[in-house]
Amino acid sequence: MSAVREVETDVALLGEADAATRAGLPGDQRGAPVSLVERAVSVGTWGLGLSYMVPAMLGFTAAYSTLGSHRIDAATRWYIRTQLRLLFVKWRAEVHADVDPGQQYIFCQ
Repeated sequence: MSAVREVETDVALLGEADAATRAGLPGDQRGAPVSLVERAVSVGTWGLGLSYMVPAMLGFTAAYSTLGSHRIDAATRWYIRTQLRLLFVKWRAEVHADVDPGQQYIFCQ
């Protein structure tokens, strides 16, 4: 039986700022000047994202409220699957052998 030992780490505790926001650590860019190009890229990215996200979410909200979730689930799955493919997202799930690949599940962690 192994004894539990305490190890000192830099993990932020509840109420503390996380490592990405602590001054002086790698990646901390607070106070760094922002160029005009960076601002333009930011505005363009937000504009592009909102230009499809707002109409899509309004459409899905209207469809869910009028048609119900069971009738719109196939379209929702297609939308999410297409979004993930466009972003080149790949993932793999390792599950118990009793999990049926033809069945839909919701896994919570």
